[in-house]
Amino acid sequence: MRVATYNVHGFVGTDGVRSVARVGDVLADLDADVIALQEVDAPGRAEEDGPLFELATRLGMTPLAGPTIAGPSRMYGNALLTRWPIARVQRHDISVSGREPRGMLEAWLRPPGGGASLRTLVTHLGLGLRERRRQIEALSDALATFTDVPTVVMGDFNEWRPRGLTLLRMNDAMGRAPKARSWPSRFPLFALDRIWVRPRRAIRGIWAVRTPLSRSASDHLPLCLGLDRERLRPPW
Repeated sequence: MRVATYNVHGFVGTDGVRSVARVGDVLADLDADVIALQEVDAPGRAEEDGPLFELATRLGMTPLAGPTIAGPSRMYGNALLTRWPIARVQRHDISVSGREPRGMLEAWLRPPGGGASLRTLVTHLGLGLRERRRQIEALSDALATFTDVPTVVMGDFNEWRPRGLTLLRMNDAMGRAPKARSWPSRFPLFALDRIWVRPRRAIRGIWAVRTPLSRSASDHLPLCLGLDRERLRPPW
């Protein structure tokens, strides 16, 4: 089993060219079962037309939009692509007044073979320190529920400091996460993109995908994490 997170930068690459097809090529190479996306800029109703629908159709996945900015002709924000059936969806508003709207997309997925659902949370935290503190409180509150359910949290956490409060709070809630540098894509120096898994013992490895294509498709590299399906099952 494999999950991934990718900030697609509005589908605009490091060369300044907007290309949904190029991002699709990157996603196809990941061969992930579940993909979290951030900065998805989609005209229209994102799940029914536009770039997200285009990607889902190409990859044979189900799209789920979690817009933070929504209007009659545009949706922008988080999204999820999944090969697995979706059992439950909730969209959380974690915006801070005066800052860019932010959200958290929650989906309960049913992996093949039965067993427990996989609770999946996708987010993109703000740039400001105080803003992130407020948002991580909301995320921590969500993670304090359903603690007996296998859970994956993915996204762009915008935390530059190795021991920043955002990471410390997440590690307290989910266990210490492995990391890989994913930004900037041309020469990655910072692990802004993160994946946490509960139970942590289910993690098989994490890696940023560094290819000529992924270095040009967005300013972030995609981050992949392997999961041991059997270790997701209770008892933990």
